[in-house]
Amino acid sequence: MKILWFSWKDIRHPDAGGAELRIHELMKRLVADGHRVTLVTARYPDAAEHDIIDGVTIRRVGNRFTHYGHAARLFVTELRDRADLVVEVVNTVPYFISFLPRARRVVLFYPQLAREIWFHQMRLPLSALGYAIEPIYTWLQGRPDNDVVTISEDTKDDLVRFGFRPERIHIITV
Repeated sequence: MKILWFSWKDIRHPDAGGAELRIHELMKRLVADGHRVTLVTARYPDAAEHDIIDGVTIRRVGNRFTHYGHAARLFVTELRDRADLVVEVVNTVPYFISFLPRARRVVLFYPQLAREIWFHQMRLPLSALGYAIEPIYTWLQGRPDNDVVTISEDTKDDLVRFGFRPERIHIITV
């Protein structure tokens, strides 16, 4: 199976943390099981545009602020017909891949909701804006009835509170 992941940070990003470690471990396991895995992520200073890490093909486009637009364009113009499955990592900001034309099966991966993280990632007023609109875009993500993967009951409860169907949410441990 060809699996396409979208996440704004990869394992080598200077700001990578626990979510990126979990995502990378999942992708490594998929590669070990014989799947072809590509990750679309943001570039950072001195990062190569193309990379292969533990068998995972990495495509880095845009930067912290422009990545989402570049990733959507890359998906629509080049990648959407090359994947059997798309995994959209919602780590602060969603990609809305399932809303793009002719998107195939999309699974959402929510390591956690951002809520207070906004105030660590951005300065005012952007942090307050992100905090205020997160419930809206989270609710929108739940509308297409995508399957969702998360890592805790707490995050599952939060997603259900924002309108996701509990039977579509799967908790995994990594």
